[in-house]
Amino acid sequence: MTISKNKFWQSAIAAAMAATLLAGCGGGGGGSLQSNFPSGIYVSAYNEDRVRWFSDMVPTAASIIATKEDRRPQCAVFDSEGRLYIGCGNNLQMKSKPSADPIKYGDQGAGVGQFDNITGLAVDSEDRVYMADPTNKRIIRINNITGEGWVEMDLTPYVAAGDNTGMAVALDASGRIYLTLRNSGKILRFDNLSDTTPDSYGSDGSGVGQFKAPVDVHIGNDGKIYVAEYSGDRIVRIDDMSGTNWVAYGTSGSGTGQFGSVTGVSTDALGRIYIADQTNRRIVRIDDMTGTGWVTFGSQGIGSDQFTSFWDVLVR
Repeated sequence: MTISKNKFWQSAIAAAMAATLLAGCGGGGGGSLQSNFPSGIYVSAYNEDRVRWFSDMVPTAASIIATKEDRRPQCAVFDSEGRLYIGCGNNLQMKSKPSADPIKYGDQGAGVGQFDNITGLAVDSEDRVYMADPTNKRIIRINNITGEGWVEMDLTPYVAAGDNTGMAVALDASGRIYLTLRNSGKILRFDNLSDTTPDSYGSDGSGVGQFKAPVDVHIGNDGKIYVAEYSGDRIVRIDDMSGTNWVAYGTSGSGTGQFGSVTGVSTDALGRIYIADQTNRRIVRIDDMTGTGWVTFGSQGIGSDQFTSFWDVLVR
């Protein structure tokens, strides 16, 4: 992802997705502000200090959603009212519409109201915002952009050395919390922020039941779990935390069916899969896990349809 991963980013389409979130980064639906941000593809352009919007998988000019103080966005998520939350390093930013000035919350640190690096975002059915702050080994939940209702979970018992980067967070329809651990090659699922016995799946590696640097996790509309592998150059889908119906797609490279450092995965209302292919500086869409309907946009560069760098992808 983060972002849902999230990872980098997840779909935010009306009532059908109201409780399903990405990191990377995640999403919500419905609400009075829904029309302020258009449907389409949102890409967190990390080195460009902005989020970019594309209407579809075509190389057309993108709209720019600026961040405050030129903070590098790594993940983003919509709430049910259509507000866009952006994880920008040591602070969280919120925009109510593309032209609005962002509202900023947080500064550098490890205390309440402070972050080291927000690498994953998700929003629950009550529009509370969940943030992965891996360097400080915690997940944080706040009620809104003011920081009201700050609650945090200490991840120290579950996070190994080296797992303090690339952590994404996502929520499923039941509100359970999913987390990627990059160096350990696994995903965790907590029932809530008080859960001390999370479910765990995966190990470091490239085989079935393994992940190579998972950095984003996304929960599809059907409840299936999608994982983006930064070092494995592929995405993986499983039905549940037992790994049922494991399927992977992608190999290393720059051709069709190939990726270089996958940093985000998301799905739309039709179940199509969007993949942030960072090294190749492109967004990929496939119809399913066989790669049917492969289409891409983007390349290395500074043009309106190019990227210098990005992390996550969010579909609205």
